Order: sequence, then C-alpha cells, then structure tokens
Amino acid sequence: DLNGMKWEPIGSKSKGFSGTFDGQNNTISNFKVEEEEYAGLFGCLCGATIKNVNIVGAELISNHYAGAIAAWNESVKTVIENCNVSNAVITLTAEPVADGWDNGDKAGAIIGS
Repeated sequence: DLNGMKWEPIGSKSKGFSGTFDGQNNTISNFKVEEEEYAGLFGCLCGATIKNVNIVGAELISNHYAGAIAAWNESVKTVIENCNVSNAVITLTAEPVADGWDNGDKAGAIIGS
C-alpha cells in the first residue's frame, strides 16, 4: 500500500521498459501518477512481459496516455498476463492547441494505448 504516494512511471517513451515484471500475485495499491503524458505504473512498454500483478486504487492524471498497468505499449511483442485493475480513477484533460482543443486522449484500465 503506497498510501497515495506520487509514483514515477517505470520506462519512458525514449526508453521503454522491455524486461519481465512478475508481481507474484501481489497487489500494488493507492498510488498516484501525475504526468503530462504516459501516466501508469509503467510509462511505456517495449516488448515487455508484465504478469501476476493486481492494481487497486490507482489515481492517474494526464493529458495523454494513461493506464493503470501501462500508459503506452510500443510493441506487439508485449505480453500482459494475469493482471487485474480495480477502483482506478483516470483523469485526462484536454489541452489548448493552435486550432482549438485536443481530445485528451487514450485511457484504459490496463493499457492506455
């Protein structure tokens, strides 16, 4: 239980996580991620294997790409296996751009995009 602690996602768009994470059926609970992009336990996956982990009570706040397990998946070789998410709150906020507002896009319970 991370008791609302601010979490820095593992892996970024420039250096995605490509290893294996086995949560051994443990639960990671009550963490908060506030990032302009790529909000999740993992920011970006690149051919990774994530398995046997439960996420409970995550709070994700971003403008683009948010998912409790991972915000973004870069590779068709990524494997997500036996993972569960419950009581997650995901908030995406549109940003002003030159021709109007963007769509505050790409959210998902497991993977944002």
